[in-house]
Amino acid sequence: MTALGTDASLGARDMPSTLRRAVGVLLWLMVIANVVYLVGLILSGGEPNAFISIWVSQATQWIPAVIFWLVATRPGPARIPITLAAIGVTATAFGDTYYSFAMDENGYLEFPSPADPAYLLFYPLMAVGLVLLVRRRLSRVGWLVLLETAVATAGVSALLAVVLAPVFDTALDSGTVLASVVAFAYPFFDVILIAVIAGIASIPTERVGRRWWAVIVGLGVWVAGDISYALLSNTGDYLAGTPLDATWAVGLAFITWWAVGALHPQSEIPAPVRYSVFSLPTIGVLAGLTVLVMGTQMALSSWSIALAALTVALGLVPVVLRQAILGRMLGAQQEAVRRLTELDQAKSDMLVTVNHEFRTPLTSINGHVELLLDGVGGDLPSGAQDMLRTIERNGAKLQGLIDSTFASSRYDDVDGHFAPEPTDVAAVVGRAVERVEPLAEIRGVSLAVTGHDPELVVSADGTHLERAVAGIIDNAVKFTDHGGHVTVAVEASPERDEAVIVVHDTGIGIPLDDIPRLFTRFFRASNAQDAAIPGVGLGLSIAQQVVQAHGGTIDVESSVGRGTTMTVRLPASAP
Repeated sequence: MTALGTDASLGARDMPSTLRRAVGVLLWLMVIANVVYLVGLILSGGEPNAFISIWVSQATQWIPAVIFWLVATRPGPARIPITLAAIGVTATAFGDTYYSFAMDENGYLEFPSPADPAYLLFYPLMAVGLVLLVRRRLSRVGWLVLLETAVATAGVSALLAVVLAPVFDTALDSGTVLASVVAFAYPFFDVILIAVIAGIASIPTERVGRRWWAVIVGLGVWVAGDISYALLSNTGDYLAGTPLDATWAVGLAFITWWAVGALHPQSEIPAPVRYSVFSLPTIGVLAGLTVLVMGTQMALSSWSIALAALTVALGLVPVVLRQAILGRMLGAQQEAVRRLTELDQAKSDMLVTVNHEFRTPLTSINGHVELLLDGVGGDLPSGAQDMLRTIERNGAKLQGLIDSTFASSRYDDVDGHFAPEPTDVAAVVGRAVERVEPLAEIRGVSLAVTGHDPELVVSADGTHLERAVAGIIDNAVKFTDHGGHVTVAVEASPERDEAVIVVHDTGIGIPLDDIPRLFTRFFRASNAQDAAIPGVGLGLSIAQQVVQAHGGTIDVESSVGRGTTMTVRLPASAP
């Protein structure tokens, strides 16, 4: 009950401030009236109490009616449904008022009475209002979802028909035709209202306002009170002035709280859809099966059996259709995988071909440049020699790019490319450092190696592993400014089941958002691009391919402006 007052006016923020404050005050008064009513019924112990049973009871009915009409005055897509609900709530309040002042000293009133039509008007108006509220949204859902809605509706209806069977039977023997019709209408409308709620709730994309759960709870409590009252009255065990009388007031309070939020603009924004394996259509099928099983052991009404059979039959249709849809989806997925595999292979073949076609003329160019620099073609002016050295340097860069691209495409399929053998990790790291030392000298970066364990051996292809480690060290040197430091540590894990290579630099670091894509082909960190540091983004991609092919991992820790640490872990083997 207290929860109803929390954030009470949020749903009315689009209303004028005066009306918003009025609705907020009335919501609090409704909560207080409900608390007083419930506590009063509990403390009275079933003894008649005019203040609680009449005046407080009236407050729990008329305050929601006033709130409904205030909300209904606001324009919006929910105005007509809210107006219908307001008429139903007001009719219930009139019926309750008549009942309160016309009942005898024991709280009973002759049946049927003028209060009954007023009570009964609530059910169809509320059901129609809810249907109108979701009607324009139903066009956005598929017919399969609507079929599942029918399953949930029929299943819940079948179960309620069984629960209320004694009430239906008694209603038909109420003495007069009018009494029988009125007595039959109460449980019948309960079934209809719950069926509508179950149907709407079973649509996974449907949300009727920001507080959809409140209308479900409210109508659920309301109908639970109806069913309890009907079953107790049917056996002669109902006593007026007990906490059961508060169920309708509590249910109406939740419904009113939902109505205040129904006209809020945010109610038009669908809430995130949450799917559940144990959904309402599933419950509907289980309810139908339960009724059918019960029908084999006891006599049930024919229409409850018919509803149960319809539920099970309708429940089979989505299963069959989903299987067919799933089959088509799997077939399409397999075809997509096949085409992607062919495309990937074609890409790899193209890279190999293009690399080969580039490599041949580039090798010729580099060779002739080297011959010219060696004086084979005669003496050259110093200016021409400088130009040739520029060509030689850029030719070497282009050759490295071609080699990296070719290696990256070749590592897509590692089978047949690696020849693992017992390999000294420290020796591999030493050779990798030697390959990067010239670059470190040019950039003015100190490069040091710590740790040497000749017994630290892994099963690896030394050539490819050296290339991977060299790529990581090269990357560290390249992104470290002049005067910075790069250290490479080789050590065993505490259990000596892993060889650990740690490359730490004091460079520019890597932005946190870029780390997940760091090993993607041709990806370069945003700060590296801003600093115009040369590179194509293949070194780390190749390193990861090689390390993973050896059963290892690469972990990255980095802080922008402070440096990066890359840790390679490889399964160790006996020396």
